[in-house]
Amino acid sequence: MDRLLAKITDFWERRGLFKNPDLNGQLYKIDEEINEMIEADLNFSRASSDDNRIELLREIGDVATALNNFAVMFNTSLETCLKLSHIKNEKRKGKFVNGEWVHE
Repeated sequence: MDRLLAKITDFWERRGLFKNPDLNGQLYKIDEEINEMIEADLNFSRASSDDNRIELLREIGDVATALNNFAVMFNTSLETCLKLSHIKNEKRKGKFVNGEWVHE
């Protein structure tokens, strides 16, 4: 995963995204990508075709790319953020209620 994230970071770095980082602007981009992912999920839910599945997977990737770019702007990596999240979450206790994790 680290090689892929490095390729993604390099791609955007060569295009100047990180020269004058705009954290708020990147958060708006993340929001835009999440909304596109939600729309793709709705389309897949309505008609679970291969094309709709691929579009949903692309949108998930776009969200991950935007999150990676935000992490880089914050002088870290998406991988580091994921590791920290995992450490935090693996210690949590709770249970699923109606498909949603509820903390104790």
